[in-house]
Amino acid sequence: LKGAHGNKNMAIHNDSLTTSDLITSIQKLLAVNGQAFVLYPDYESRVFEQEANSSGLSTVAELLVYNKPQSAVFRRIIVLSKNPKPMNVEELYIRDEAGNYTDPFKKLIADYYL
Repeated sequence: LKGAHGNKNMAIHNDSLTTSDLITSIQKLLAVNGQAFVLYPDYESRVFEQEANSSGLSTVAELLVYNKPQSAVFRRIIVLSKNPKPMNVEELYIRDEAGNYTDPFKKLIADYYL
């Protein structure tokens, strides 16, 4: 849900940038050997990915993010490229069965938290 802060809403919601506009910008700005990383909830990422692939971009990697083991995919990061490559799929669990942050997650966010 949207909050009271307009800048934060703009950063985490896609009201001001449509998926079509984002894909057009990626195609225009992406270097020949470059990669674009996009983070969405699972369903939205699959819709975005289909549109991006239909527009000539290739999905070359994905990171499936889970809140904890045995949970559904929480977020999905897809990596797009102008050059097709073999697909690389990885998984990241935020918490373990006991509810503690996993070491890979702590390592990933270490630079963002004190």
